[in-house]
Amino acid sequence: MTEQEARVIGLLLEDSPAGERDRLRRWGLPRSTYHHIRRRAYAQGWLDHRYIPDPRLFGLPWMSFLLVQPFADRRGSLTEALTRDSRAVHVAVGPNLVFTIHWDDSEAAAVRRFALIEKEGWVAGGVQLTTELSAQSVPVYFDYEGMWAHLTGRPGTLGYPRGLGGGPAAPGPMTSHQRWAVRYLLDRVASPSTRTDPGTPGGLFGLPFSVRRLLELGWISRRSILSPSLVPPYQGRTANRTYFVVGTPRSGARPEQLFQELVGPCQVFPFLFIVRKDRWLIGAAGGAREGGAADNHRQPVLPTIAGACEGIQIFEADGSSFRPQVNHRYDRLLADASSGPNP
Repeated sequence: MTEQEARVIGLLLEDSPAGERDRLRRWGLPRSTYHHIRRRAYAQGWLDHRYIPDPRLFGLPWMSFLLVQPFADRRGSLTEALTRDSRAVHVAVGPNLVFTIHWDDSEAAAVRRFALIEKEGWVAGGVQLTTELSAQSVPVYFDYEGMWAHLTGRPGTLGYPRGLGGGPAAPGPMTSHQRWAVRYLLDRVASPSTRTDPGTPGGLFGLPFSVRRLLELGWISRRSILSPSLVPPYQGRTANRTYFVVGTPRSGARPEQLFQELVGPCQVFPFLFIVRKDRWLIGAAGGAREGGAADNHRQPVLPTIAGACEGIQIFEADGSSFRPQVNHRYDRLLADASSGPNP
């Protein structure tokens, strides 16, 4: 990967609200070079542009994160059942790990789903973490800006960490016009024909007023989501492995303190951080340097997490074989959205 390609990816992950001219000047990129690399980055699948709605907008305030180790001969049946579920917004499958995100109207719905998976005998083991969305429960949600800045050696970030559900819930069920506006945005990135030209990141120009309003209120957010395993190495550095860590917080442990230790002395920048009172989940991308050289200046990661959590489980997947079957498809929820008031 060239230096200019790395800068374009960094700019897209930053998703700054500043004007395009200011962003390009700050990143030292000619406009023609930026647009050429940007189109190729989306076409090659290095990034996916998504509009991520607040689940409460659909009357689905519960988020369920599932990590299971499937039996090899039953992985197909498990994958089919999970991808067929209209509440599944993300399903990633590898030989030894399946990771899913479902949005539900109750915690009971998630419990029933996991019970069915165990009853069918599809998995050898795994965990499910279900949380009701609040400003504190999802402090990081598929934000790769920090990881990319670290990998490319760029100091600082602009928006990282970005979470989900930080604003107030929508007051009551969506009106028909709001549903149209939501569909307008979600359908723009759901179609393969529009995936390579998702519009200027951060720009609201040209969008209908009702659509801009959803973005301004924070009910829908923009996000460029990196696929680290598909990105070519940058100066011998890769991030082609995905790690998920689940643990029970120790008495007195605070998630914000653990996060600061991870991004500080550990130099690990989670793309996902889920907080429930009795369990935390951390997702991070990692890899190796050319020649296998280690970074001796970093604080060890596992002892750091163990200082805040106990009963730790680690799930690891090779990015080249750990691929999404349902890739942040929030448009699937429109046909299944609750018509009742949002909680």
